[in-house]
Amino acid sequence: MKVTSVMELDATLEQLQQLGLVYLRRPPQPTALFCDVILGRLIHSILLADLSSLELVQAQLAQKLGCEASAAAILRAVKSLKQPHVLVICSDKVTLPVLEYLFQLSAVSDTGCSHLPLLVLETAALRPLWQTEAGACLLQRFAVSLAITQPATNTGMVTAAVIALFLAGASLGYLVGWSDWGKGLPEEAQPSVVVDQDAAEPEPVLMTAQDQRQVRQTIEGWRQAWEQQKWEAYENCYVSYYLPLDDDLSHEQWVSWRRARLERPDWISVNISEIRLVPLDHYQVRVTFRQTYAAPDYRDTAFKELYLVRLAEGWRINAERSLRALK
Repeated sequence: MKVTSVMELDATLEQLQQLGLVYLRRPPQPTALFCDVILGRLIHSILLADLSSLELVQAQLAQKLGCEASAAAILRAVKSLKQPHVLVICSDKVTLPVLEYLFQLSAVSDTGCSHLPLLVLETAALRPLWQTEAGACLLQRFAVSLAITQPATNTGMVTAAVIALFLAGASLGYLVGWSDWGKGLPEEAQPSVVVDQDAAEPEPVLMTAQDQRQVRQTIEGWRQAWEQQKWEAYENCYVSYYLPLDDDLSHEQWVSWRRARLERPDWISVNISEIRLVPLDHYQVRVTFRQTYAAPDYRDTAFKELYLVRLAEGWRINAERSLRALK
């Protein structure tokens, strides 16, 4: 995605629900002012300014979402949102476990359309984290990476404050007594948003051969664990705090119900074929296949779909459903 004007940045903000993950590199200074401007452009947003601990972040999310400060309660609240809420991250206190949790929370709330897209503003605290193995995995998952530059003109550099005022619109400009600031600037001095050389336009969503192998390995591990009735291995194929897509069950209720169905039969046979992988974005894939299930007193064949998300520890199942039963 090529962005060459502030109007196109606005368009990018409007597409956050579809993009899922957007990284804004080198935001103008002061970052706090620019962040306030961005928040003012978003209808529903949640700002996280301190990512120093998981407990602190969960407390902030719980307050905003009106739920208990537990991972299961927060995930359930996010999945029940009637309107998507953009999670804006702008923090000088960041840890990798908290980032991974937020990325996972965004991914597991997304089955085709994100209820909790992430807009991450770069800070000095983030840069060293991307150099770690887990951080690099997270960095790969951004669908769009933008950078705001301040072009040099014959009147000098356009200041970051001017860019912020331009984004904020005339109302903020009026508050500081500068509502007509843009009229006197030459055209070439107008602030702009560009994608620079190291924030290039992303490639079309394609799965590498390695990604395909890993997804297929996860599916096969899930099938084997189910057939061999090994609950721990089966549960590990799902995201933490998994919630069923079409049933109003808590995670604990799903575990109780699913474990009983897995462990109760004397034997289970599960075969899958006609596997098809459809990447949805840079961190999600939809998998469809024909499934034949058999147990002592039951047998069926159906087309099934799974949604998998890529986490630091590998691909995990986020959602599943039967498409239709076959005779």
